[in-house]
Amino acid sequence: MAPDKLKNIFQPFEQIEDVMRANHGGAGLGLAICNELVSKLGGDIAVTSRLGEGSTFTFDINPGELSSQPLVDLQLGQIQPVESSSIDLCVTGRVLIVDDLREIRRLTGHLVSQSQADISYAENGVKALEAVLEADEHNQPFDLVLMDIHMPVMNGIEALHAIRRHGQDIPVIAVTAASRKGLRESLIREGFNDVIGKPIDRFALANLLSQYLPPGNYVTFTNVESQVADMPMEKPYAPEENKTPKSNLYLENIGETTVQSSDNKPNDTHPENGEAAPKHKRILVIEDDEDAAELLQLFLTHLGHAVTTEYCGADALNTAEGQNFDHILMDLTLPDYNGYDLAAELKQKLPDAVLTIVSGHEADTDAMSSIGIDSALLKPVSKDDLASVVG
Repeated sequence: MAPDKLKNIFQPFEQIEDVMRANHGGAGLGLAICNELVSKLGGDIAVTSRLGEGSTFTFDINPGELSSQPLVDLQLGQIQPVESSSIDLCVTGRVLIVDDLREIRRLTGHLVSQSQADISYAENGVKALEAVLEADEHNQPFDLVLMDIHMPVMNGIEALHAIRRHGQDIPVIAVTAASRKGLRESLIREGFNDVIGKPIDRFALANLLSQYLPPGNYVTFTNVESQVADMPMEKPYAPEENKTPKSNLYLENIGETTVQSSDNKPNDTHPENGEAAPKHKRILVIEDDEDAAELLQLFLTHLGHAVTTEYCGADALNTAEGQNFDHILMDLTLPDYNGYDLAAELKQKLPDAVLTIVSGHEADTDAMSSIGIDSALLKPVSKDDLASVVG
């Protein structure tokens, strides 16, 4: 820890950023409680620290008069091994574990790995939705999703609703540390199939896995304490390369700015009914939030369109100089441009492009009319919302 931070760390609600992990933990009360306890015992607590190397905490207390007390050497006996407790669990299938805390993902993955299930991971609701849609696209749907409720970017409830809006009826289990009265019933009403608490009880988890996963061969579900070192390496969802996707156009690399389609060109008609297929469009997405941009890109790609993403107004204008687009989807709150000013400039550069506002605030109808903005969507948007304006 930096020297100038040390004087504050025993104060309530003070935290020092964990530079190595880029993470904050807890509420900032732990050291304040330690300080108060030591003070009540008539002592002091102190810390010495070298940035990047480590910290040493020391404390002293006043134990009172001890001259009449016998002195006994401290004996550290051998720690009793934790008695293993096993559950018969013979299930297989595919499980997606969703939690923003890596340690919780790994621990849950360790528990599930005692079965024969294949495990994938996602760190927030956006990534979970992306994984579910990708798995379905590649004919490898998940059999069960274990979904944390409180996550950044998109929480568990929002992710569940998005999954259901896309017609995915796979079982989703809510995972939560909250315990208020009526919470389970509330989450069931939201659409979750079941609820399990944190810390996860292995017996309760085994019961849920046996309910929702297909049967496999006989295995033993062992106590977690005995196999912590054997936790599985975390891997995000990745479709098998030899699987054929359902559609001709699919997302090959969600991290790329421009999404390319597969080699198969879209047909002019559906072979089943001879009706005209939706037109393949070139779409420019302007969104400064990378997660929101990624989600829009995912939805639009699944609708069969080619997407280019820019994260600020200046880059969007430069892109509009050299390329033609059929449709522009843009946020109103950008780091370098007022949204309406940018929309007006884009309309001048691409007068034939349809322009849609995608924002967390209601768009100004007068400004839309004067600029020539065609439509507006309120965040969060679904795939169906985008289909209604883009086609």
